[in-house]
Amino acid sequence: RRLARRDLERLCRGRVVSGPFRGLSYVERSVGSSYFPKLLGTYEKEIWPFLRDLIRTAPNLVVNLGSAEGYYCVGLARVMPTCRIIASDPDPVARQLTTKLALRNEVVDQIDVRPALNASDLEDLLGSHPASAIVCDIEGHEEEVLDPALVPSLKRAALLVELHGIADPTLPDRVLRRFATSHDLSLAQAQPRTIRDWPHPTLASKLLPSRHFLELMDEGRSESSRYAWLTPHPLGAKRLRTQSSHPEGRK
Repeated sequence: RRLARRDLERLCRGRVVSGPFRGLSYVERSVGSSYFPKLLGTYEKEIWPFLRDLIRTAPNLVVNLGSAEGYYCVGLARVMPTCRIIASDPDPVARQLTTKLALRNEVVDQIDVRPALNASDLEDLLGSHPASAIVCDIEGHEEEVLDPALVPSLKRAALLVELHGIADPTLPDRVLRRFATSHDLSLAQAQPRTIRDWPHPTLASKLLPSRHFLELMDEGRSESSRYAWLTPHPLGAKRLRTQSSHPEGRK
């Protein structure tokens, strides 16, 4: 395992080495999630197609609810330099790391780091930005914030949401039903990593037991985890599409 870790350190050198945020200079720890998958760029690889769609929509505002140490908000700021980013997290350590990560990547003027937002805060932000997107990972609190009855501007925002149904298996469907008449829905299911996901194969990754590299890519999440990508559409044009989660044809 030490050899696999050294291979990772030689490969990454403190930067994300694959995926949509390749080249992101990273901080030394993560908050509430696995660190090494973020350096490798394999973190939540299932949603790469959704991230690419989000970037193509060119929003003028992205609100990152549950921003942790800033992987998504700073990564998106680098690839969308004209977009305003709101990074929201209740953890002060997470907010400090987000600011550090933004400074390290020279996007600090683009990102507004805040504590947790409530529905009123969110409506104020979305209401003043006609082209907006949400990236949401708030550990089961989606129902409290992602409510078009309280935040009407959600009906015209794109939403990328990690769905949390472990404590309450009915919660994801309740949240998604709120957008049934206003958004197109695509779903992705979490998948286990394979050695093929290791970026830039090296001699070590070919010769050492694959379990050591799989441990470094492990995100510690249930395979029942799901992600939703919701894009606004005209009323009456509802479409449900469940997509294969691996963007590069994992077998």
